[in-house]
Amino acid sequence: MNAALASSIGAATPTDRLPELSRLAALFARTVLEAQIQGRPVPDDQIRFLLDAALLLNEYGMDLPSPLDQIMQDASAPKEPVAHKPARTETQDDDAGRLAWLLRPFQGAKG
Repeated sequence: MNAALASSIGAATPTDRLPELSRLAALFARTVLEAQIQGRPVPDDQIRFLLDAALLLNEYGMDLPSPLDQIMQDASAPKEPVAHKPARTETQDDDAGRLAWLLRPFQGAKG
């Protein structure tokens, strides 16, 4: 699409869309956090969406929305077993490990 066509249909530049990406990523991250709290698995495509959103926001120097930042912090924090919680299932461990692996570029990136 050329610039004249883009401006004629009112298309915004990609950086103009970053606030909307941030808003949508925050909403989606809340949904993922709810699923994790309820012990439901988080599909790979949802993890990839959040990672892509975080990478793009980071690339343009925007702060991560709070729920997405919470997921990032949780993924990078060392996990200690808690005696009163039921044991995690193998699927939950796989999901947590996959999320931590995907989000590893962000460990220590905030500051």
